[in-house]
Amino acid sequence: VPGAELWQRFGLKTTPPKVIGVYANQPSPYTGSTRSAWTTYGLLAALLMGSHIFFTLFMGNQKVFERQYSFSAANKGEASFVTPGFELTGRPSNVEARIETDVDNNWLYFSLALVNEETGQALEWGREVSYYEGRDSDGSWTEGGRRDSSRLAHVPAGRYYLRVEPEWEPGEAGSAAPPPQVNYTLSLRRDVPVLWPYLVGLGLLLLPALMISIRAWTFESGRWQESDYGSSTGGAASKESDDDDD
Repeated sequence: VPGAELWQRFGLKTTPPKVIGVYANQPSPYTGSTRSAWTTYGLLAALLMGSHIFFTLFMGNQKVFERQYSFSAANKGEASFVTPGFELTGRPSNVEARIETDVDNNWLYFSLALVNEETGQALEWGREVSYYEGRDSDGSWTEGGRRDSSRLAHVPAGRYYLRVEPEWEPGEAGSAAPPPQVNYTLSLRRDVPVLWPYLVGLGLLLLPALMISIRAWTFESGRWQESDYGSSTGGAASKESDDDDD
């Protein structure tokens, strides 16, 4: 029983002692709350992932453009070009751009712009694809990747084309050999399902259950702190002193 409660019951005017630690038979304020928190988390997590599956079934995930190209640093002409036009239909939604290359021990940078043919409005961004491999005393190693993907959010419907400008450091292959050629595929998909917001939601929903579990564990750890059978330093020291007395 807390000292403040006893002092109030008996009408004592002095200051009650402060509560120190957790007593052996002190009721836990977290009894039942931990299970309730995890049950609530499970229900909300199931509801969240169910909504993700529901919306995914109704998203178009439609491929609107795909074309293969090649690029060589030996070409001294203008590297930028525009793709044939394509149509984005439906409600304003995301557009995912995918780049697949055969780059090897090198990098390739793409300056991209999605341009609306009617308004001339351009959405510009850049992506780098790099892939390196080799072998050392620890064995084979790789770094980077030959593929890349990026998304533009909330793109209105309309007629569009893609402006592409690849860049590559001249002479990467060495001066004795002509600069190599990289082949790559550009593709665009419309209304692509996105998983990461739901994963963030799962993480946020997890916080209350974790906090309650940590508090319950801390309370029980404090209960066993003075026990001869506890794992804390205080319990071990108390047992050693008892053995010395014996």
